[in-house]
Amino acid sequence: MRKAIIGMTITLAAAGCSQTPIQHGEEFAADGQVSQVTKIADAQANRGARVDATLYPFHFDGKYLNALGMAKLDRMLKDQADPPVEVWMNLPEDEKYESRRMSVAAYLKDKGLPSDEVVFGKGGNPATDHPAAQGLKDLPKADQDSSGSGTSSSPTIGTSAVGGAAATPGQ
Repeated sequence: MRKAIIGMTITLAAAGCSQTPIQHGEEFAADGQVSQVTKIADAQANRGARVDATLYPFHFDGKYLNALGMAKLDRMLKDQADPPVEVWMNLPEDEKYESRRMSVAAYLKDKGLPSDEVVFGKGGNPATDHPAAQGLKDLPKADQDSSGSGTSSSPTIGTSAVGGAAATPGQ
């Protein structure tokens, strides 16, 4: 009996030593190491800047590109899309307009982008404009569960979360 207890104790001790405990969130990334989440967020921000591709008056200080404008152009350049790079300038066409365009062109040239790979457009990027009709038409589909029964746990438009009628503005 005593040999069995000693044998079982040795077996349990050996089994316990071979397993390492799982530590959730107890290890920090090394300095300078970029997490996967940060890489994904940066890739999405870069793609968003390139797809939008529109500069507004707040991207400039007077005639010159400011830090916010430079940051947007930097994100656009980091996106892995093929040239040309489109830059839409949704700015008033006043005496500063051409200086601002030249400021953007100079900044992109300094970043290594040849001028023949930059296309400027006036106004907002038309590729980002689209009617809301299709999205509104598809909205009821978002409330259906996977069986297609049309039931959902979310409240319907026009009612509060507790099932009462929602107040309308001005009442």
